[in-house]
Amino acid sequence: METETLKNSRKISTQIIVFTFLLGFFLAPILVALAFPISAHVNKEISRNVFLYLALNACVTPFSFMESIYNSIKNANGKPEDTFVRMVIMLILKIIFNALFIAVFRWGLVGSVMASLASNFLITGWMYFELFIKKTGERFILNGFRFDWSIIHTLLRIGFPAMLSSLMLNLGFFLINNEVEKYGAVVLNGQGIANNITSICFILPSSFGSAVTTMVSMNIGAKQPEKAKKPVSTDVL
Repeated sequence: METETLKNSRKISTQIIVFTFLLGFFLAPILVALAFPISAHVNKEISRNVFLYLALNACVTPFSFMESIYNSIKNANGKPEDTFVRMVIMLILKIIFNALFIAVFRWGLVGSVMASLASNFLITGWMYFELFIKKTGERFILNGFRFDWSIIHTLLRIGFPAMLSSLMLNLGFFLINNEVEKYGAVVLNGQGIANNITSICFILPSSFGSAVTTMVSMNIGAKQPEKAKKPVSTDVL
């Protein structure tokens, strides 16, 4: 027999999935429109490529939103191995599609974006099957779905600070790149590679933070405050 807690969990998860997926479709054309003024104010050497990348990459937005929500749901349910499997499959698909579109078809920048789009599309299809079609105890139901605006309001109220923090961080990267692009594509690419190397260095400590956040939130939600204290207690060191 399904408990009330599990029922509410499914309802909230379904609301979040549908809302964020539709939000991604709403934002995609806005990002395409923003590609025009952004590409118009960069070095003419890279202007066309910037526009192509931003405009085409906007198509990936809804799928990226879906993947982020999938990761959150699986982590909240104590199944981080599912998100790991998804990332491994995503990596393999991107390698295959990049080799196909760039090395074989010679599509260049368009090929790199198409590789991301194809990979994300297939992964999202697999996630939809797992969450809404596969007959498991965690299956979500879309039949008779209606938006519960109290849940959406709570989601926005909780998520807005994190969104604002990420916005300020990425705005800083944008301003830096806006200055660096004046020196040409080579310097801009070098700076991008350096940023990626820096991000790799921070993966390990940030992973600990995500693990602690998940363990604490799960136990708080299950009304087990003593277990919630253990991940951040010095007694376990």
